Parts: sequence; structure tokens; C-alpha cells
Amino acid sequence: MTEAAIAHPAIEAPHPAPARPCAAPRGLEMFSDEPEGPDGPPAGGAAGEETAPAPDAKRLRVAIVEDEALIAIELEDMLTAIGAEVVGVAGTAEEAVRLADEERPDAMTMDIRLRGERDGISAALEIFERFGIRCVFVSAYGDAETVARAQSASPLGWILKPLHRDQLEAPLRAIWPGGKV
Repeated sequence: MTEAAIAHPAIEAPHPAPARPCAAPRGLEMFSDEPEGPDGPPAGGAAGEETAPAPDAKRLRVAIVEDEALIAIELEDMLTAIGAEVVGVAGTAEEAVRLADEERPDAMTMDIRLRGERDGISAALEIFERFGIRCVFVSAYGDAETVARAQSASPLGWILKPLHRDQLEAPLRAIWPGGKV
């Protein structure tokens, strides 16, 4: 976002649970806020682990697609905290496609239920087909049918709301492995 963006306090759960992969159809990694199981810590390191970025590393550019203002602010705060640059926020599928075209972010966070006639899966499919940009779905909807419908967009992951910063960082590392996101 531009420097003209309004400053706001972080909206975060008091004690975020570590992200851990959970079962997902056909290889899609999903992240849940359920406590860590007997299989060990989440992929990408222990919760709260910080990795310094390489001195000359370019920041990961991420666009947010979310129609609820408070959740968009929370996502922006989380992305900024992990070192990503937020390049814009869209609240509809049409705005998301336009934002992807104008900004060409490295990745997008994508809500499923959006204002307007189209949903986030429809937007993600068009964005992936036209620009090759992948997304992390951030949604309260994680049923098998919805997840299966999204497979053609080649998502980086699926985070079930409510979300925590660790859950957001893990799937973004898939496309930005060096240092901090």
C-alpha cells in the first residue's frame, strides 16, 4: 500500500496457535489454528521463529482480497509484520482482477465470499490463468467441495479463519524461500 495508508493498531489474537498442516484433497496444504499434533511443529520452523532477510532481498509483494475491512486490516498488519509489502486491497472479484493486472503482485490472499456476483475462487482462477499469480485462500469455508473447486487456481494454501500470522507466513514461503517473507 502507499505511505498514505491510514495507520492502525495490530489486530491479533492474544496467544496465536502455531500453524500446522491438516488434511486436504489432492496435495493442497491447509493450515488450521488447532494445536500442534504428535507429528511435530509446523512446516517452516517453530512458531515465532524469525529469520533475517538477505541484505539485498526484494520484499514479497502481496495483494489482499477481502471484503470485510477489519479482516483486511488484520491481514495487512500480519503481512507487514512478516516483511511483505502490501500492494493493494480489493473487496470484489472484479477489483481483484484489476489489482492483479495493475500491480502484478507475487501472491494474493483471497477470501471466498466477496461482495458482488463472483466469488474469490472465480477471481483466483481468472488471475492464475491470465497472470500466473497464485493465492492463499483465507476463508471460513474449507469444505471438500469448495477446496476441490479451487484446485485449478493452483493455490499456495488454504487458511481457515480465524487466522494467525504463522499460518499466513508458511504458505508464502513456498514462493519466497529466502529469509523473511
